[in-house]
Amino acid sequence: MAMRNFLFVKAASLDFRVKVVVVPVVGRTPMPASSQAAEVQLPGRAQIAASLPRLLATPAWRERLSAAYPLPPLAAMAPPVLAPAIVEAARAAPGTAVHAARSYLMPLAIAVAQELGSPWSSADLDDDDDELAAAAGNEDEARAYRRLIRVFAPLFDGLSAASPGEAAALAARHGLDVTVIPNAVAWPQVPGQRVPHPETRGAAGRNPDRSTGPGRAGVRLLFVGNLTYWPNADAAARLVREVLPRLRPLIPGPVTVTLAGDCGSNHGLMALGREPGVRLTGFAADLGPCYREADVLVVPLAFGAGTRIKILEAFSHGVPVVTSPAGAAGLELADGVHALIADSAGGLAGAVARLMTDDGLRLRLVAAAGRLVRERYSHEQVIPQIRGFFKVAASSPVDA
Repeated sequence: MAMRNFLFVKAASLDFRVKVVVVPVVGRTPMPASSQAAEVQLPGRAQIAASLPRLLATPAWRERLSAAYPLPPLAAMAPPVLAPAIVEAARAAPGTAVHAARSYLMPLAIAVAQELGSPWSSADLDDDDDELAAAAGNEDEARAYRRLIRVFAPLFDGLSAASPGEAAALAARHGLDVTVIPNAVAWPQVPGQRVPHPETRGAAGRNPDRSTGPGRAGVRLLFVGNLTYWPNADAAARLVREVLPRLRPLIPGPVTVTLAGDCGSNHGLMALGREPGVRLTGFAADLGPCYREADVLVVPLAFGAGTRIKILEAFSHGVPVVTSPAGAAGLELADGVHALIADSAGGLAGAVARLMTDDGLRLRLVAAAGRLVRERYSHEQVIPQIRGFFKVAASSPVDA
């Protein structure tokens, strides 16, 4: 999520003076000292109760909140009454446009836009949160997101999502115009070195000095993601508990797994880190070393929404990918061309073993995946699309 938001900020900064305010409803990630972002404190129940009458004095807000009640939990953590604090934190001048980074921030963003008298506003839905909640069996939350989007999404001048399929589903379900803005990655940079394109890095991908094939002993697997996000936590557990036991008999040598990402206080995930050959890194400000050490990125997602930046990152680092259909969803990936795709633990294990015994396959995947990122999912390709998205939103304001 942070990487996608950075992409939008980078694109907007080419045409606007941008101010970023972080609303920490999904936890806190350490921000660098050089960051210009401001962060607000979430309101407590007493503050919400004290501020709500002012908001409800407006008929439009009474109608909106009544139609959207109850809000999804993340939206309830950042209610519209937080708008004055956002304006103060941003030191935003009247007439400043507003962009919301996720669907659960839409009510707050509309309130901020009204405080500022914004000429236009936009929102990046990123995922289809309704369908993701439904896939998890949480029908109450799915209905809450459905209400939220039905009530608040039409108030924005521009809406975007990462996956073409999810953009189409949101458009059909709610009668919305949703622009597809793909996720994107930048090529990794090594200080003092020019990093070669993955197509040129040899049969072992980013580690041309390490061979694969029958004489290659062992394999180093990598999974990357925010492990406080339940689809990632589920995938990490599946990798260790289901894929790993099936893979070890197929590989002559040690098989290790690195789980890179913040797991918060999840004791189940901490227990995974105590399994033989499994390492938990915690939050990593720089994932470059993880990719450079990995032989294969494995993404055994059973559920997901949006598109997986972790796969695009692996492609840009020249690391071959084995993934589930859910992991590949929303990306223009072809099985056996850009990655190996399997829908069972045994299939995923077999795909990893196949990669480790076939240098030619590995090289072909790395090369094709690198070309795909360069042509479809690079900053150079996607930033102009975001600039166009903002331009259209600014030229066709709706009356909120």
